[in-house]
Amino acid sequence: MGSIASEVQRSIVELSRALNIRVDKVLDAYMSFSPARIRILEIVEEGGEVVGLRLSVQSDTRRDTWHYVTVGRYGGKCTCEGSVFGGKLCKHVIMGLISWNMTSIIRRGKKINFGELTWLREEKEGT
Repeated sequence: MGSIASEVQRSIVELSRALNIRVDKVLDAYMSFSPARIRILEIVEEGGEVVGLRLSVQSDTRRDTWHYVTVGRYGGKCTCEGSVFGGKLCKHVIMGLISWNMTSIIRRGKKINFGELTWLREEKEGT
C-alpha cells in the first residue's frame, strides 16, 4: 500500500465510479473535511475489519445544526432533509464513506472496496 494520501486519492476516484457521479462532487465532500465539522461517534469493527462508522457532521448552512450519518456494509443513512425527505445520497453520506475508508486504512491498513457495497449500486439506480 502506498502513502495514505495516495490511497485517499485513488479511493476518491473509486468512490466516484461506484456512485457513478462526477469526481468533483466527491472532492467537494472531501474538501469539507475539518476536525471541527466532523466527529466520529462510533467505529464498528468485526473480524479484524472496520465494517461501519457512525458520525456527526456540522451543516454547511446552519452552524448550530449537526447531521448524524451511519455508513457500513449494508447501507448509509443521514438525518439531513435531503436524505430523509428526498431520499437522495447526500454529501454527508459521501463524507461518511470517505471517513470510513480513511479510518479503515489508518486502523487496519485496508481500504473499503466500494464495488462490493451493493447498496451503492442501488443508490445509483435510484438517482
